[in-house]
Amino acid sequence: MIKHLLILLSLVSCQKFTKMMDADYADRIDVKSGSDHIKIVFSHNINGETHPCGCRKFPLGGLPQIAGYFHKAQKDGSLFYVDTGDMLFQTIAIPPYYEKSMKFTAQKLAEIQSRLNLRLFVPGELDLSQGQAFLQNLVEKNNLNMLIANLSDSSKLKAKPWVKFNLGKRNLYFIGVVNPDVFEGENKKAFSDPQKALTQALKEIKTESDPNKLIVLLSHGGMDFDRRIAKTFSDINWIIGSHSQAFLRYPEVENKTSIVQVLSRNHYLGVLNVPLNPEKEVKYEQIEIRDELKDEIKDNPITTWLDKYKSELDQIQAQEQKEFGNTVAFEETKGATYIGCSSCHTSQVEFWNKTAHSLAYYTLIQEKAANNPSCVKCHSVHFNSPKGFATKDDIIQGEELSDEKVTEYWKELNTHFKDVKSIRELKPVKRLEIANKWQAMDSKYKVEHNFANVQCLNCHNQTGEHPFGDIKAEPVKDYSAKCIVCHTSDQSPSWYEEDEQGLATKLKKKYVEQKIKEVACPKME
Repeated sequence: MIKHLLILLSLVSCQKFTKMMDADYADRIDVKSGSDHIKIVFSHNINGETHPCGCRKFPLGGLPQIAGYFHKAQKDGSLFYVDTGDMLFQTIAIPPYYEKSMKFTAQKLAEIQSRLNLRLFVPGELDLSQGQAFLQNLVEKNNLNMLIANLSDSSKLKAKPWVKFNLGKRNLYFIGVVNPDVFEGENKKAFSDPQKALTQALKEIKTESDPNKLIVLLSHGGMDFDRRIAKTFSDINWIIGSHSQAFLRYPEVENKTSIVQVLSRNHYLGVLNVPLNPEKEVKYEQIEIRDELKDEIKDNPITTWLDKYKSELDQIQAQEQKEFGNTVAFEETKGATYIGCSSCHTSQVEFWNKTAHSLAYYTLIQEKAANNPSCVKCHSVHFNSPKGFATKDDIIQGEELSDEKVTEYWKELNTHFKDVKSIRELKPVKRLEIANKWQAMDSKYKVEHNFANVQCLNCHNQTGEHPFGDIKAEPVKDYSAKCIVCHTSDQSPSWYEEDEQGLATKLKKKYVEQKIKEVACPKME
């Protein structure tokens, strides 16, 4: 393990040490001996994601996977990593009860991006969710280098407008720019007119006698913004964009300028292969960040880092959920769970026990995400509802459940999943066996409501008086409308048609109807 840790550190730590000791490090590219090109690797719209969601059958993205790709890519050429914004947060408006966990993630992301040797960074509106001072502090603490040509005089951010790198016969110039219109309030005032700023930056670059220059604009503003720039400034060779997350398999060429973007959250990286020989063309490619890339480094140290991060985040989120739960007016009368339904719908519950839905919550425990609200809402029923629950500790409820009994309950449950790696890959008979053991535990511990897992009322509509009340619930006419709340184009891309760019867009109705049949309970006799 020590040997492989040293290999990764050779990619990041030595460079970082040089970076800390040399203020001009950001303006240098050390070309690998014998290499005829460098790789400009870019990301954008990471949106606070550190690892792929475990819901996807074929997960994409993840920091250990990125480290694995970098390790592999460095073998045949020097790598220069840049990001064009919306890296740190998921949203602009962060609810107070999620602030600690989201700030923690932003801080850890900045930390790991520095370890991965992020060389240049253009911020997006999400990066300023917690204000300019917060972002500037992260930049300084982690020795990141922001590049923004159109900073206003009132901005609290510090950044260079452009930088130059010598590649022997070719000089490489990077300019950073953002579109003020995608920002709000004080953050919008932090930026000036991008057209004027670009005019000035290009004027300064042109004063240098350099017939073989290559100018790359790092832009956060969207495709329309980038197209307008390309039409106005023909000297820019490439625009690495962001914000609109256009999935461009091939560069879009506008007025001799090539525009590129990739998908969000590190599912793909973009690469510009820049030849050292100025007579050769720059080539663009997209890299799909598949899960197996993490294995390019044996005993991947970023995996160890991620495990520690997930454990720390889970503790923070558990506390947040408790605090949030105190603000919800929970009712005495609880929403129905499988326990109540099973008394009449025995064959339906038995069928459900064979599906992955019946064990869905445990995947969160395996992934250390049992307190992550964005995950829990799709792996349980009645989450944060007055008739439901707010935290892992009260996802099971009963008058005789003490704190000690709840702890004992989860400890015993873990034993039933001891050798289970993937609930999705289990055979139905094995799922049935584990689900029966789980439900036997509910009986043993006298659990009255178990809100864990995807169950009856995630799909069906019933009133609280069912089956004794006179009021009948509206029947579900289209179950797919229920399904796609969680089975989004990102989580279940196979459920959607791909457009000409390869983006999952329109729902495959017949395919989804077949998937619904596979999990549909038998009808009442």
